[in-house]
Amino acid sequence: MNRSLRRHGHRGFTLIELLVVISIIAILAGLILPAIAGAQKKAKVVKARTDLSNITAAVSAYQTAYGRLPASQNTRAAVTADYPDFTYGTLQGLGGTSVYDAKGVALNVPPTSTTIANANPGWQVSNAELVAILTDSTLGANKFSATAAPYAVVNDKDNNPINSKSVLNPQHNTFLTIKTAKGYGANGVSENDGIYRDPWGRPYIVTVDLDYDNRVLDPFTKVPNGPHPKATDLDNVRTIPGSVIAWSLGPDGKANLNLPPDYKGSSSADNMNADNVYSWR
Repeated sequence: MNRSLRRHGHRGFTLIELLVVISIIAILAGLILPAIAGAQKKAKVVKARTDLSNITAAVSAYQTAYGRLPASQNTRAAVTADYPDFTYGTLQGLGGTSVYDAKGVALNVPPTSTTIANANPGWQVSNAELVAILTDSTLGANKFSATAAPYAVVNDKDNNPINSKSVLNPQHNTFLTIKTAKGYGANGVSENDGIYRDPWGRPYIVTVDLDYDNRVLDPFTKVPNGPHPKATDLDNVRTIPGSVIAWSLGPDGKANLNLPPDYKGSSSADNMNADNVYSWR
C-alpha cells in the first residue's frame, strides 16, 4: 500500500500541464524581454549623454588651457564667413571619405546611417582629429590598418600627422580619458581609425566655434524642409550659446538636418531626429 502511494506521489507532468507551464513562461518572457530591452536602451542613452558631457567639458578645458579651440590647420582653414564653425562629422579627409559604423559599414550607405559633414566643401574630418588633440595622441596614416587607408589625414603643408610631436597639445595634457575599442567598436576610441563612437557604434558629432563669437550654428534648420541658414543670413540663422556642441545619431543612426532637432511626423523620415541625443538639450 505504501509503495503504491509513493508511486502515485512521484508521477510526471501530463502533456496538458507541460503546455500550461510553457504558456506561462512564454507570457512572462513577453512581459519581461521588452522591459529589459527598454532598460538597455535607456542605459545607452545615459551613457551617450555622459560621453557628450565629457567631450564638451574637455573642449572647454582645452580652450581654457591654450586660449584656442582644438583644431588642425586644415580644419581652421575650412571655415568661412557663411559657416564659421567646424563640424567633426562622419566624413574624413580631402575627398570626404565616409567613415564606418561598428560593423564596418560605411555610414553613407542607406539605411545604415546619415552622412553628417562640415557645411563648407573640401576638408572633412571626424572626431578622430579632436580626440587625438584632446588625448595628446597622433592621428595619421601610419596608425591605421590597410582597411582604414582612407583615413590618412594630415594637418599641415608638410603632411605631418595630426598632433604630430604634440604640436596641438604641447603641454601633453589629457583632457579626455576614453577606453580603446576593438576594430570599429562602440563605446570607445577605435583602434582602427581613432574615432570615438557612441553606444550604437557611430561617431559622435561635434561642432566647435572657430570664429570665437561664443555661438555655434544650430546644425538643424529653423523651418521644416528649408535650407540650412548661413551665419550671414541674419533673418533666419539659428545659433546655440557656447563654444562647442556635441550629439549622437541615437539608436536608429539617422538624422534629418532639414527638420528641427526634436521634430516628429507621420513618416519614418520625419522621425529620424526623435531619438537623437544632444549635449545642449
